[in-house]
Amino acid sequence: ANQTRQFGLFTLQEFDLGSVRLEASGRYEHSTVESAEIGRKRNFDAVSISLGGSVQLGEGWRLALSLARAERAPAAEELFANGAHAATRAFEIGNPDFRIERQLGAEAVLRGRGEGWRLELSGFFNRFDNFISLNATGAEADELPVFQYAQTDARFYGFEVEGAVTLAQLGQTRIEATGLVDYTRADILGGGGAVPRIPPQIGRASCRE
Repeated sequence: ANQTRQFGLFTLQEFDLGSVRLEASGRYEHSTVESAEIGRKRNFDAVSISLGGSVQLGEGWRLALSLARAERAPAAEELFANGAHAATRAFEIGNPDFRIERQLGAEAVLRGRGEGWRLELSGFFNRFDNFISLNATGAEADELPVFQYAQTDARFYGFEVEGAVTLAQLGQTRIEATGLVDYTRADILGGGGAVPRIPPQIGRASCRE
């Protein structure tokens, strides 16, 4: 049992300069997470900012770039869990001494659109300090596998390609083929191996009307 209280302030500012668009945002959040059962109370102050912009490259093409510095307070289950989780069928263990998770990231997106087609290419890089992940320990408790939350530094990077082509136009009905390829590489720094529970690659193709 626990109680979480949060207070936050957020602002988003956009500037349209014609072919160039700029965007800036900031967020402050105060969180209090308390468990009377174990006699622990934690207070966190998280500040996040992001800057971005996009520019028209030509007919139908636009390039967007963004930078973000984000902070996230640990959730109650990451701090205080110590028992069976009925939904996941696992015995989960938290750590009440976790610190704020911090992330520095960059993303680039190229979008194109024309008569009967559209294409989007994006790439991203994120560096985490105090990244929180849920890891299998190999042990068992109450006939359930034991998973323990851990905090380490991590690095994520990857790309996504998505596109669509119109195959036919029959009156008001349009037949369209779509495709998506998504790749993510997530590593725990210092030789810790891959971050658990991260799907490395996704591919999808479909035809719809």
